[in-house]
Amino acid sequence: DSTAALIAIEGVEPWLTLVAEPKDSPAKLAELFWIELQSRLRNSPIQCVLNLYGGLPPSGHFASGAGPLFSQQPLSAEREFAGAISQEILGLFQRDGDDWPNLRLDWHWYLAPDPVQSALIQRIMRVIAAGLPVAIAYDRGPVPLGEGLRRLGESIRPVLEFIGVSLPHLWCDAGSPRSLPSLEDGLRQTIQLAVRAAVQKREFVRRLPRSADSIAMDSAVVAIFPIGLDWIVRQLVGKGFAEDEGALKLAETLVRYLRDAAEREARHFALGVVIDSPGPRHFVDSLPGVGSQPDDDQRAEGLNPCSRNIGLRRQIHSTGRLHAVAQAGTLTASRAAAPLENIDQLMETIDLACRSSELVRLRLVADRQQSEQSMVNWPDS
Repeated sequence: DSTAALIAIEGVEPWLTLVAEPKDSPAKLAELFWIELQSRLRNSPIQCVLNLYGGLPPSGHFASGAGPLFSQQPLSAEREFAGAISQEILGLFQRDGDDWPNLRLDWHWYLAPDPVQSALIQRIMRVIAAGLPVAIAYDRGPVPLGEGLRRLGESIRPVLEFIGVSLPHLWCDAGSPRSLPSLEDGLRQTIQLAVRAAVQKREFVRRLPRSADSIAMDSAVVAIFPIGLDWIVRQLVGKGFAEDEGALKLAETLVRYLRDAAEREARHFALGVVIDSPGPRHFVDSLPGVGSQPDDDQRAEGLNPCSRNIGLRRQIHSTGRLHAVAQAGTLTASRAAAPLENIDQLMETIDLACRSSELVRLRLVADRQQSEQSMVNWPDS
């Protein structure tokens, strides 16, 4: 009720494995969990991200695990049981995913080979190929659990609010001649406004009668979303950041400036800040000038390149560079950017993003889905 309308569910497989009785099967446990999830969230407007690991997280602590002396790694039987639970949940997601628009799956891709997850790779590839809402999350440093949400050790901080920073509107207000230095003052003032808006919301929530426990509010972060990043890079250098090395360095500079300015401003209020995009369609109803059929150059894709004519590998490389600066983000790419003829090609592409980039999260969507992403009509002047 008090923070951003996004719930990320974490640790499903370890928890179900831990509470399993000897007579419980993975199918029974997965079905009970799914029924509970549906009863509480299916008819709710809240976006839900279900994080799955295809077993047990390699670095996760598991209370009932056993193994070599001084080791906290679980037994292989427990890993296989958790993997079987993942398999059952994937089947339920395939069954109900089309009729549950507020549910998305984040599949955590291991950086090192894992035999339990490897046995499920073909299944998750088929789910992605079917067009269901699945994102591949790469656990680099803080583990991404949903937009704006990260787990660092055992700590997970809720997102107080997503606040968009409209770079095209700053461009229109920057005067003439327009340049990067002329944008800095407006960007700094916009960041101040965004941070103070989050602080005001935090203070308002603290005063609510039901907010007797303010610990969650004290630890909440604000997620700042740079709207139209690729658009403004094009205005400055004539190319998008996925097309030119100089444009990419400029985009890195803008993201770094945005991150540093936000952290510097938020430090005075003991408020955490992340630079990350919200889920699809989050801003469509709240931004002015939303067009029904905007052009490619009018896309509000945050840290994504806006052109559809860029190959997927180039998108992965360039967006990964921005994710390395922001330590967060999601690349939402069209399947048309890299026609994948079979599941093996799809798996190779996802593994490439893991090993040769700093990408945090990857979503491959059909053209019809990508056209539903957040759109804004920028003024021509």
